[in-house]
Order: sequence, then structure tokens, then C-alpha cells
Amino acid sequence: NVTGTSDINPVKEQIQLLKELLPDTEKFGIIYNVSEINSGVQADLAKAEAVNQNLECKVRTVSDASDIAATVSALISDGCTAIYIPTDNLIAANMPAVTSVTDEKKIPTICGEAGCVLGGGTITYGVNYYALGKQTANQAIQILFNNVSPSNIPVGMQTSPEELDIVINEESVNKVGITIPDSIKKRMK
Repeated sequence: NVTGTSDINPVKEQIQLLKELLPDTEKFGIIYNVSEINSGVQADLAKAEAVNQNLECKVRTVSDASDIAATVSALISDGCTAIYIPTDNLIAANMPAVTSVTDEKKIPTICGEAGCVLGGGTITYGVNYYALGKQTANQAIQILFNNVSPSNIPVGMQTSPEELDIVINEESVNKVGITIPDSIKKRMK
């Protein structure tokens, strides 16, 4: 008898975005906080999609903010030409530690959500939290004012291209020296 909304990332589409952005990429890195189970779930989804995209990926975890820059450096030393960051509170709060390395090494970051992009990451294809809030409010209206049982309301998620947003940090794009393909620009709102 419960319902709600989920902000699960479109991980498959994010890895496809990475491949579209960097078609010559053969290996990318994933970094996340080992204490955030949600980040681990997304990392596992990204690894599975990497296999589908014929990409190799290296996964490294951190447990403390002081480990982030060294871990990103290690991924780049392992030959990763892009870094994928799932939604992760520790990494999001410490994006300058990520970008201090990626900007210098000219490595783009594909982020799980727009906040990381606004914090210095390169690009995301993700959930629009404003629209998700409206979706959640509509569920509450159905329950509170229309007497619809929560069990009759499916859990809401953003899955269609119309619901998701591409967010690009032009400053990061310039620092890492990449060009955003027109195919990506055309999908921006």
C-alpha cells in the first residue's frame, strides 16, 4: 500500500551518451563512495552497460573525501579516458577534488545528475528534479484529494527522453578540450 517516485538514473542511456560523446573511448572509470549502496547499484548497472557497448571499465571506490583526487588519478593512470560518476553525495559534495585532476588531464566526466555537472563535471543525461517533484505532488493529490489508494498508483520514474535532461558544463567542455556532437545538442531542451 505504498507508492512514490524514484530518481534512479537512466544509467544505460548515460553510458550510451559517453560512447556518443567519445566514440573512440575504449575504457572509462567509475568512482563512487563505497558507503552509498545506491551508488553501488548504479555502478553495477554501468558495468553491465559497458559490456553491451563493448567498453572496458575500471571501478574504484572511496570512503573519504580525502581519497577522491588520488582515486581519480589512479583511474586515469589505468588508461581510462572518461570518468563516470553515479549519483553519490560524497562525490557531488567534492567535485572540485575530481575536477582538479580531470581538468588537468583533459578527461571528461559523465555525471549521474545535474548537480555534479554544475559543480564542475562535464555532462549528464538525467532526471529533472523539478519535474520529479511535480510528479510526486500529483501522486499526493490523487491520494489526499481524490481518494485513490496508493496501491493503485504505480511508482513513478522518468524514463522517456521528454522527461530527462541533458545538462552540459561548457566551461568543463572547454577545459577538457572536447566538442559536443550535434546529435547531443539537438536533444537539449
